[in-house]
Amino acid sequence: MFKGPRRRSVSAASGKKGYEGVSAPWQLMDLRGGKNRAGVDDGEDYDKVPCAADSESPELESRPTESDLYEYVSPKYRLLLQDESAGLLSFAAFRNDINETSIKLLTQWKSLVETQLPAMLPEYIARIVYARDHESYLGLRADGTVCAGMTYRVFAERGFVEIVFVCAKKELQGMGYGERLLAHFKDHMRNVHKADHCLMWADQNAVDFFKLQGFSDQVTLDPALWLGYIKLYSMSTLMQFSAIPGIEYRNKCELMKSLRMQKKAIVSKALEGSITQVVFPGIKAFNQKNAPSCINPNDIPGLKEGGWTPQMDARERDRLNTRSAHHRTFEEILQLLSAHESSYPFAVPVLGIPDYDLLIKNPMDLSTMQAKLKSCPSYRSWREFKADFVLIITNCKTYNRPETIYVKCANALLRYFTQLEKKYNKKS
Repeated sequence: MFKGPRRRSVSAASGKKGYEGVSAPWQLMDLRGGKNRAGVDDGEDYDKVPCAADSESPELESRPTESDLYEYVSPKYRLLLQDESAGLLSFAAFRNDINETSIKLLTQWKSLVETQLPAMLPEYIARIVYARDHESYLGLRADGTVCAGMTYRVFAERGFVEIVFVCAKKELQGMGYGERLLAHFKDHMRNVHKADHCLMWADQNAVDFFKLQGFSDQVTLDPALWLGYIKLYSMSTLMQFSAIPGIEYRNKCELMKSLRMQKKAIVSKALEGSITQVVFPGIKAFNQKNAPSCINPNDIPGLKEGGWTPQMDARERDRLNTRSAHHRTFEEILQLLSAHESSYPFAVPVLGIPDYDLLIKNPMDLSTMQAKLKSCPSYRSWREFKADFVLIITNCKTYNRPETIYVKCANALLRYFTQLEKKYNKKS
């Protein structure tokens, strides 16, 4: 069983030496063009990727035609769907089975990965692509050219798939190949390998793309199933996808149509008996000759009907009164810290790192500080505010080695905070 070196590394606001010297497997700018929220549907059932919907039934015969559903996808996806229907684009899985066609396609895929993921060692890429316990799911043009793909490992007895890397040709950026590839792979993973979950490490630049494809950085899969089995990478976030029963991910046109109809029905139901659509007249009191300087809120048309009560104003006044004199200063400092080039490892809580909570008992990050500042009561003194910021720096240095990029970022951000502290203390 291929596991490779056991050197471990981590993502987000932490980091150790990367797997085989690789900083991250997810340099996926070529896939980020799929960030729009439109769905995709191929409309045809490819025999290369078995699906439960392949069986004939009256329900399938009554489905709308492919062209009828095109309105639910963007124009660029229509081109992909048309190519699939015309046999110009297909998706299939390959492995090192000594078959001549498989070896040629895997070699072509290996070259594509080396070009698109230059941070990875060529030797490492070759070992993963040709490993007997790994497979590659490839997007193929009609002439046999590999245009996109992914390499993964199936842990059938554990019910999940580990995606090692994904990429597409540079000239195909923004054309939806990444999303289409993943849609086919999700059905392939479930129907062929009987796995409902997959795990992968995503580069920070690719996290948003994968979230739009149904992946989450909230890993709910039992660590006992995957910890010690999957590869670990630095400067990346562990993400999980869990397939929803009954969903055919290739048929996103139908899925988007169904979701749109459901949303319309829910909104229609929610508006029954609601006054959100009612337009109330404006305040006329201030247009009078002897207009009052203030009026009773109860006299404002629509305010009372919308649920306003005097207690709401009282609570807001209490919240504002509890703010410290430094509240505005703290807001400005947090905004400046968040905009600093070295703040990205500390922007949000550290997630998906198995041993982080074991070592760091009091986690802190800039978003938590911002939420705390908005709460009631918030920071009452410089001492409280500074203590939380220093906690961010201390946690980083506790978990990470001194030579990591994260500690370097922590030192740079601490120096910047010291400058801000001196500047704002002079003002006050």
